Amino acid sequence: MGPQNPIIRISSHEWDGAQPMFDIRHDHSIQMKGSDCLDGVLRKNFIQQHADMGDKIFWPPPILKNIMTKDHVSQELARLKSDKKLAGDPFELVHKIIAGYLKVFATLTLAGKGKYIEKFIQDGVTDGCLPLQVRGGAISRTDAPNKVLACFEELKSRDKDCFLQYQHQVNPVILGFNGDHRTTQHKDLRAGAILPFTEVKPMRDGGFSTVIQVTVHPDCHGFNDFLKPIIVNDKFALKELSASGTATEFRKELDALKRFTHKHLITLLMSWTFNNRYNLLFPLAGANLEDYWSSSRLPGSIIRIDIDLVQWISKQIVGMAGALNAVHEPTQFLQAIPKYGRHGDLKPENILWYQSEEDSRGILVIADLGLSAINSDKSRSNIPNNGIPGTPGYRPPECDLDGGKISRSYDIWTFGCLLLELVCWALGGEENRQEFEKARESPYITGAVTDIFFDVQVKENGQGYTITVKEQVRKWTSDLHNLPTCTEYFHELLDLIETQMIIALSQDRNRIKSPSLLETLERMHRRVMDGTDGYCRKACPKKHVKREPEPVDAILNIMANKMVRERKPALSTHKGETQKPKSRQELQNMP
Repeated sequence: MGPQNPIIRISSHEWDGAQPMFDIRHDHSIQMKGSDCLDGVLRKNFIQQHADMGDKIFWPPPILKNIMTKDHVSQELARLKSDKKLAGDPFELVHKIIAGYLKVFATLTLAGKGKYIEKFIQDGVTDGCLPLQVRGGAISRTDAPNKVLACFEELKSRDKDCFLQYQHQVNPVILGFNGDHRTTQHKDLRAGAILPFTEVKPMRDGGFSTVIQVTVHPDCHGFNDFLKPIIVNDKFALKELSASGTATEFRKELDALKRFTHKHLITLLMSWTFNNRYNLLFPLAGANLEDYWSSSRLPGSIIRIDIDLVQWISKQIVGMAGALNAVHEPTQFLQAIPKYGRHGDLKPENILWYQSEEDSRGILVIADLGLSAINSDKSRSNIPNNGIPGTPGYRPPECDLDGGKISRSYDIWTFGCLLLELVCWALGGEENRQEFEKARESPYITGAVTDIFFDVQVKENGQGYTITVKEQVRKWTSDLHNLPTCTEYFHELLDLIETQMIIALSQDRNRIKSPSLLETLERMHRRVMDGTDGYCRKACPKKHVKREPEPVDAILNIMANKMVRERKPALSTHKGETQKPKSRQELQNMP
């Protein structure tokens, strides 16, 4: 969406109720009338910042430029000259102001001290010097902090304060990329900075951060061209780390967001620190996947294959798999020591849906890289299993194993859980997905009933535990094969999820790695898009025998053992054979 026309607002609590002293012409220029003064025109043309962000007024660059024209500046200088408040020649002075002192002159005019513009020019205080800094009561330029500006000597304290306030209002923060390179920039904003937010709505308040929806004035950001594939209408998501958040936490998330780039990964637009808080700006999504499933409700009994929907689903799955692979294998950052990443918190709430100009159904994007980590080849798995908050429903078994580490394999399990729910929704509608969620609820070692995808069972002899994929999950997966709209594509996808993604790790079995997963899904998608192939066009439901459990011996870690002892959950009993678990060393060295 391109820049909009300037917004003109009159604030009765900020200024008096007099009628505007200007004409707004069809070309959006502003014309002073008769005896108008520049101060009056400025005070009638401004944007109001949202109350939650400070309730300040500000002048975006185009609006200020429309006001501070050569003619208007000349008229103001002529008025100052006629009042004997100006020593120099207005004709010569106007050219200097237009060349580089428009914001400075506007600030002085608002402070009622326009006559001092000559002294500011003598001191070299150009528009590029704003905002000026204050140290120990002395005002100086940022590029010459030890040189006190003489132009302020004749100003009273109140006038200085007015100038320091207005300098931010004529110079609001402009949000955008770093130069022409389209790289994310970070700013350390000073006290008094004006963020150009005209609307603010709360979105999410978590333990570590707060996310709000902000509307940025269209003339105060430069993201329109970059955001063309998606539609945001000047609305963005602002994530602010809590007051307890540390610079280390902020830099960790910032590094992950900058390092990983992919169309289906959330795009960090800009970051800044302000009032000792850390901020990250993202394009605003229309919904997360959980909300999208609910709002885009498919009928509970689907009897006809929607080819467009299946193709869209396949495209988004490939996109998300590609994004995950970009995190796991960030090859664009070639280094002597290879670096690997992981997401650590894949779930429907962290998959965002954006309205898109390129796809009528939108685009799914992986978000919230706050838990992601970058590790070298030697240390990539050296993340304790109790060091990361687990997503209750998608939590993989190794979170509770002795020696278990949070590795890239962790993401494969959680991605598999997400894909299985997506297939439930695609084949049976939202009701089917919600029934699946309810069906897999059972007590866990925490004592609470959860919809986790695996069970911890007690061995029949009471000596130890086993881990297995829940019977409800295996049964539901089997039933999906027999739904009337199940095609060969969904049969293959379900088999991939069940046999290579949602599996308990053992000495003989590992989960598929992201490059192989992406390659498999891309091959499947090519067939989906082939108009001559019945792969996704011809329904072929079939009775599918529920997969037998493949329990793996589990040596629980200290925390899990403690929960079992203290909370005494009603765990089921396992009878029969089990697979050997990976050794502690194998778990620690997992990819």
